Amino acid sequence: MAHRFKTLVGEIQKTLLQTFLPTRCPICHKVLNDSEPALCEQCFRSLPFTHLKGKAQNFLERKLTHGDWKTGRADALILYYDNSIFVRPIHLFKYGGQSRLALWFGKQMALNLLNESFFEGIDLIVPVPLSRQRFRKRGYNQSECLARGISLITSIPVCTEMVSRTKDNISQTHFNALGREENSRNIFQLERPDLARGRHLLLVDDVCTTGSTLVNMAQTISLAQDVTFSFLTLALNPNLPVHRPPIDEEELRV
Repeated sequence: MAHRFKTLVGEIQKTLLQTFLPTRCPICHKVLNDSEPALCEQCFRSLPFTHLKGKAQNFLERKLTHGDWKTGRADALILYYDNSIFVRPIHLFKYGGQSRLALWFGKQMALNLLNESFFEGIDLIVPVPLSRQRFRKRGYNQSECLARGISLITSIPVCTEMVSRTKDNISQTHFNALGREENSRNIFQLERPDLARGRHLLLVDDVCTTGSTLVNMAQTISLAQDVTFSFLTLALNPNLPVHRPPIDEEELRV
């Protein structure tokens, strides 16, 4: 009887919240229905998807390939355009406290690649860490939320003890490519090389602007030796600088 009463109260509370404080799409502000947990269906279909689908030697993979480690695969779900309405959800989970959006997007990142053999052989998911100061201010790590969403779909464990962030790099917004690379150096520390050695790791970040954060994180972890890296980000700068070989424009064509 008590259980039924609690269930009834919960349903009443849910109905009242949906009536007076309905959940709205963060892009178009339409009231969401029960089948739309984060974005409305129309806005989700309109997202600027990359269509990379983890394809071998795509331009993101080429950017993150390095002589100091073995590279597996690389992918990003959507393109990041400054001042686009489609960056609103990213701003909400980075700066607006809506961590549930990051968890939901993590699931979409995994579902997008589930039939592409992207996750085969990966041992651990490692999110880009936040500094202690920024974690205290934000209350959560948005990259870890993305990683948790990926893990819910793939069942690959998330590891947050392997590497730490020793300092906050200044916001990358106003830097050019060279400045962003310099800004991202020496900001990570390898805490548990035993967790990395001999494993295939999936590094997860929210937005890849130049790739310098992921490259520097991989360089730090590669000190453990015999590590293979794959990379997965929610959003990707379409003007990502790649030095070799050149970007194939067909890769981004819908």
